[in-house]
Parts: sequence; structure tokens; C-alpha cells
Amino acid sequence: MRASPAVWIIILAAGYSRRMGLPKILLPYRDGSLVRQVAKKAAQVQSAGVMVVANAEMPEVQHHLWDLPVWVVWNERAHLGMSTSLVKGVEKLPHDVSAALILLADQPEIEPFVIERVIDAYARSSASIIQAAYSGKPGHPVLFDRKWFPDLLHITGDQGAKQLIQASGDERQWVDVPLPPLEDIDTWEDYERVTRREGAIRGL
Repeated sequence: MRASPAVWIIILAAGYSRRMGLPKILLPYRDGSLVRQVAKKAAQVQSAGVMVVANAEMPEVQHHLWDLPVWVVWNERAHLGMSTSLVKGVEKLPHDVSAALILLADQPEIEPFVIERVIDAYARSSASIIQAAYSGKPGHPVLFDRKWFPDLLHITGDQGAKQLIQASGDERQWVDVPLPPLEDIDTWEDYERVTRREGAIRGL
């Protein structure tokens, strides 16, 4: 058991959307955009804070988040891959943070209760990596105890912390989520499929 851990939520939102051909995180979704939707959901969760790591070449991201209680951090090295956003986020964390929970800005279907479950599992266990699992399939969010921060600061490329998670062994705990796996929005077809599903859920 951990007494009131200080968990920061980091939203990775600095990709170039090369497969989409335009800034996908700014595409319309509900009453705003993809990145706004993820940030709004993160802000509903009790945490030490919410950070959005954004591409320094896309200052318009700030306009999509101006009224939300989030801290926007700019990544000037986004062209070098997703790992640079994770490194930037960890570098900017307060010194008294207990853990960091990672979300992706192109997964607008993330639910606040899933984030809460992961944070609660961290508070109740001795595991140092907590990962949501959808029908037995690991996905996001992923939470890292601060013991992993030195390793996270040394990752490179565009795979994020995947290899680190896979090598963590007994350090990792899965949290079962009774939902279909989250879908990344990488192509226009992905975006249309997710928005159609959203419309069906809302009865539109």
C-alpha cells in the first residue's frame, strides 16, 4: 500500500501524423478535438496534475486546451519520434512526483474510470508498472513508478516504452478493463470509424 501517491498524467500529443497527412489530434471530436477530448477526460481524474506534451511546431494545440486545467509542455525534438515526448514529459515532472501515467492523444475513447483504476491499483500494490488490459490485451494507460524514470529518460526511437514494459517481468501488474481495446487513430479510415462509433453511442 502506498499512502496518497502523487501521480501525474502525461498526454503524448506531439506526433506528426504522417500517415494521416494532417495534424490528427486537432481533428473534430465531440465538442472540440481529439486532444481536447483526452485532456478533458484526464482532468476529470483526481491526480497531482495533467501535462500535455505537444509539438513545438503546432502552437495551435494551446488554443484547444486554453480553458482546461492542464500544463502544456513543448517538444522541440518531436521529429525524432515518440520517445522524445516521453522523455520531455518525465524531464518536466515535479521532483516530488511518485509516478507518471501515460495517455495517448489519439485515443479519445479512453474512459476516466480506467485511468482511476490504474492509479488505484498503483496505490494498493507494490508493483512499479501498472498497465490497463482490455480482454487480456495490454494497452493504455500505463503507469510508471518513479524508479523507472532514469530508464525512461534514455529511451529512443518511435516505440515509446514498449521494450521497457516487456522486460519488466514481475514488476508489472495488469488491470482488467471490461471494454474493447482502445483504437489508435492513425489513418482517415480510423478516424471515420471512431467518430461513427461515437455517433452511434450518443444516438446521433
